[in-house]
Amino acid sequence: MAIMAPIGLSAKISLPPYFSDNMVLQHSSPVKFHGKSDAGAEVTVKVSWARRPLKTTADANGEWSVFLSTPAPGGPHSITVSDGEPLILNNILTGEVWLCGGQSNMELMMQDKVIGGDENIAAAASFKDIRLLRAVKSTAAHQQESIRFEGSGGWEMCSPESLAPFSAAAFYFGKKLNEELGIPVGLIESCWGGTIIEAWTSAATLGRIGRFQETIDMLEALPEDKEEMRRTFEDNVAKWERRMAAVDPAFKDGVPVWGLPGADVSDWIEGTVPGFLQMQGISGMHGFFWMRKDVEIPESWAGKDLVLKVGAVDDNDFTYFNGQWVGHTESCIRQSVYNVPGNLVKPGINTIAVRVEDTGGLSGILGGDDILRLSLSDDEYIPLSGKWLCKETISPGEAPVFPVNGEEGMNNPTGLYNAMIYPLRDICIRGAIWY
Repeated sequence: MAIMAPIGLSAKISLPPYFSDNMVLQHSSPVKFHGKSDAGAEVTVKVSWARRPLKTTADANGEWSVFLSTPAPGGPHSITVSDGEPLILNNILTGEVWLCGGQSNMELMMQDKVIGGDENIAAAASFKDIRLLRAVKSTAAHQQESIRFEGSGGWEMCSPESLAPFSAAAFYFGKKLNEELGIPVGLIESCWGGTIIEAWTSAATLGRIGRFQETIDMLEALPEDKEEMRRTFEDNVAKWERRMAAVDPAFKDGVPVWGLPGADVSDWIEGTVPGFLQMQGISGMHGFFWMRKDVEIPESWAGKDLVLKVGAVDDNDFTYFNGQWVGHTESCIRQSVYNVPGNLVKPGINTIAVRVEDTGGLSGILGGDDILRLSLSDDEYIPLSGKWLCKETISPGEAPVFPVNGEEGMNNPTGLYNAMIYPLRDICIRGAIWY
């Protein structure tokens, strides 16, 4: 993979990484071609399909741009850009450029045993008019100007090495276009499995939907500095907990009584961990609900720090030990592992309670014995699989909006748009496909 950086070590000119050797430009179109140089530098752009060069001047920030009138489909072409030191891009084609986005369906790779995958990978070098550009997965709280690409860091010709990890859906789409239209095709893959559409949507668009406005406001208020962003998130989570305690019936006077040893569980429903609750014949358990399990701590463990592993919680968890918050994890594809301070560990019955947030579909706690345990050490642990109790509490609409973690979270609203779509805004494309 490569970060946005100057192309050509000896030149002062720098270009975004989507302007590189082997690229495809949208044919018969005004294409914005831009980069950076020294402030005030005179920049000349010469394309092989036109006689006259284009000239412009870099602004005070060193930024410059021109519009290229691209020819009919074909090539190969070259572009020479110079501010006194020339930089040449070669093997350029003009054809159709398509942005290929989506979730796991789009992310499924040619090497993932798809129909015809091995044969096409073996024959990849013969697809000379299909070019590939694959964005590195990333997320951001604010709109980003730079983007990174896998492989060489720019456009790549089809080869077994470049095609094998590329989207199968995107490649077969591009291959079909190339065969039927008889013109070059450039495919830009920017996708991430398991993501929600809100993550791929701009703040301006989401802001028109009232229920997202509070989240958008929180995102825009996040600082740029990573450490400050982390502290802000932690402060916001603490505030959210206090607001949640005021509306969640599991709390009384700010105390999570549903997570305390000895709580009244006469109306709780028994379920089995690991497993999806709905597949056990348990109805509901959507929005917010609680799951709890009593464990007996030996005298020798009392007062000692423990490690609590509650597996993968579908979808998000807020976990307590004897009524004290020990951690929170977003996303069911992450393992929830928390440190339990020794001052919470008592001999006898102790209670592990997980407030689950289910955003849709099935819900429950998943994992094997190795990731469902309360441990003193690798050799001394209490398995957590088996009988748990569960009880619904409130719907998502009744809960305060949870803070966004700007540092991570592939499903943060606007996060993938900011990092994986917005930086591509100046690329002239024929269209986009989503799967």
